[in-house]
Amino acid sequence: SLTYNPGNVDCEYYTYLGLDQLQNENVKMYPNPTSGKLNVLSDAPVSSIEIFDSYGRLCLSQSSGLTLTELDLSGLNSGMYLVQITTTADQVTMKRIQRN
Repeated sequence: SLTYNPGNVDCEYYTYLGLDQLQNENVKMYPNPTSGKLNVLSDAPVSSIEIFDSYGRLCLSQSSGLTLTELDLSGLNSGMYLVQITTTADQVTMKRIQRN
């Protein structure tokens, strides 16, 4: 962040280069990239995981209730996907993944 003070008014500017910088440290996703199984590890139980393609179409949706969830992505085509993870702590994390 950068703080700027034009005329005694404090302003803070933030630069975000991509979704990876918005990730929550309490939620981890591995391996990335993957060619089959994807693991989601969270401090709080995961309520739902949704995977969207680059057009915003829902490709996969899964409920869990666990802190460690394994997803089978072998049915998805290669490409870039967004993963939306919602935990019981009402935290939503979006990350980009690329499947090889």
